Amino acid sequence: MWRNYILIAARSLQKHKLFSFINVFGLALSVSVCMIVLVRVVDAFEYDRFHPESSLVYRITTSVTNPQGETITFASSPLPLAGP
Repeated sequence: MWRNYILIAARSLQKHKLFSFINVFGLALSVSVCMIVLVRVVDAFEYDRFHPESSLVYRITTSVTNPQGETITFASSPLPLAGP
């Protein structure tokens, strides 16, 4: 049974070369993009996990309000906060 499926697939690939190329190229491209996205997501979830006590790591942010009343948040802190 599997032999027949493979034989039919091979004949179809030979008969419709352009259509087969488009399908195989699209599948390869989508799988590679999916893998890149998966690697980026896993990397984002493992951020700062290499510290011995990663649950004690905090992020300090600065909120600035401009004269128009808009609040902007930065992921930075003022220099005096660094300490001596």
